Amino acid sequence: MEDLYEELVKNSPELKSIETAIEMLTDNRNDSTKNFNFYNDKNEGYFIQGKEKLNSIKDTLLKEKIKDMLEASNIAYRSKTTAHTKFIENINTKMTSLEDLHCFLKIKTTLAVMEKYQTNNLPSTKPLETYLKKIDNLTNKMDSLGKK
Repeated sequence: MEDLYEELVKNSPELKSIETAIEMLTDNRNDSTKNFNFYNDKNEGYFIQGKEKLNSIKDTLLKEKIKDMLEASNIAYRSKTTAHTKFIENINTKMTSLEDLHCFLKIKTTLAVMEKYQTNNLPSTKPLETYLKKIDNLTNKMDSLGKK
């Protein structure tokens, strides 16, 4: 299917344009999200390390106070980044839909070509019939020898 689709792309400016646009979106995705992902990874790492450090504190009152501080800070962080998170979720959802549509386009465009090929290139049944007759003839000969 992929080879057939690539052949269609070579001969269709419209399909070529779509493939170029998909490639550009895919390449630019990381450019668009890398700053936030780097920022988010630093923050997530901080909160993970904070929880690990929290476990080493023996004083229960101090431990509870720090736990509350970390939780409050994490809630504030999540609030600050809600818009970013929603944009990234939306990007992921739309990219999944785009990938699904891309698969649909490949199947739809190649199916017509494949069906034309099936119609125009269906081999004759003659060789199969001839071979089957040879099997039948040999079977009959062997059967008749077995009856002698």
